[in-house]
Amino acid sequence: MTKIYDFSDGALERQIGQFLHDARVKCNFTQQEGARLSGLHRNTVSKIEGGAGGTLSTLVQLLRTYKYLHLIEPMKPLPIELSPIQLWKLQQKRKRKVRHRVKR
Repeated sequence: MTKIYDFSDGALERQIGQFLHDARVKCNFTQQEGARLSGLHRNTVSKIEGGAGGTLSTLVQLLRTYKYLHLIEPMKPLPIELSPIQLWKLQQKRKRKVRHRVKR
């Protein structure tokens, strides 16, 4: 069984592109329809489906259009645990006084 971390970036982009292609087909959209509904150009949809990259914004637009935006839910911000020293440093930054220069 291949682990996801063993994939190259290009292989992952192709896999995501294939997923978006399959999602579009499942919605019974042509590339033109998917592009129009997501506010993208058809060439952009074609490129991302081919694994030629794209932006995070493009990915979100397509996932929203194909009703797969819920896949991003597990990517919510992770809780950050601060050490006592880091917490103290943050509190010190907040306590600094602001000096105002007096114009002469």
